[in-house]
Amino acid sequence: MDWVEQHKNSVISGDALNRLRAIPDHSIPTVITDPPYNIGDKEKFTKQGGRLMSTLDAWGNKMNDVMTPNEYRVFMTELAIQFKRILTPGGSLLIFHDRSDPCGALQGFHQRFILRNVLMFIKKNPIPHYRKTNYRSGFEVCSWFTVSDDYYLDFTSQEGMVNVFYGAIGSVGLKATDHPTEKYLWMIEPLVIRHAPPESVILDPFFGSGSTGAGAIRNHRDYIGIEQNPEYIEMSEERLGREIRERNAQSLLPL
Repeated sequence: MDWVEQHKNSVISGDALNRLRAIPDHSIPTVITDPPYNIGDKEKFTKQGGRLMSTLDAWGNKMNDVMTPNEYRVFMTELAIQFKRILTPGGSLLIFHDRSDPCGALQGFHQRFILRNVLMFIKKNPIPHYRKTNYRSGFEVCSWFTVSDDYYLDFTSQEGMVNVFYGAIGSVGLKATDHPTEKYLWMIEPLVIRHAPPESVILDPFFGSGSTGAGAIRNHRDYIGIEQNPEYIEMSEERLGREIRERNAQSLLPL
């Protein structure tokens, strides 16, 4: 059994870079991931569980999100190297990242991949800016890179292929877990549908709450997750167990 078959539809425990180095060359068709943005900061605020707190307290120390600019640049460059090695010749990489790139952390990706587009996810109800010193954070960003000009894309429709998506944020009925930076399925599912071939495997080495896995299950793809936090592994496995049970129940309903 090859590595991909052995680990399909499972969450691997461990550090992302160390685990990525064990993946065979050119074996993964699609990567969809949300790595640390390096924005854990006492001066930046977010809401978690309805409470206002700094991003450092909310997730910075838990998710390796407090690095020097040089450490972060080295970390992201190594990610780019590993992604380039493991992706198939027709592979796609969908990577969420901070809106700004002051230390050039994405340079390693631009040097190794072809940038196809930048996708915007507009929050219909962004949280207030409590200090009133800047704009409210109303969107998230994901860059689409490919290995070559020969790549998979499901061009769903002219209407569906606009590179801007809209959805609500917040905990009531929208989040599946208590993970502080859970990606909403309205952000993940369009990427799964458009960029991952049917029945193929999607890798997410920063698996967190398991949103990439949930998007894969709902759209008849397989997933492989990597996550170093045992709390988040348990959280994602419980979530994906529910997704599988719901999918199986749906398949038993009469036509």
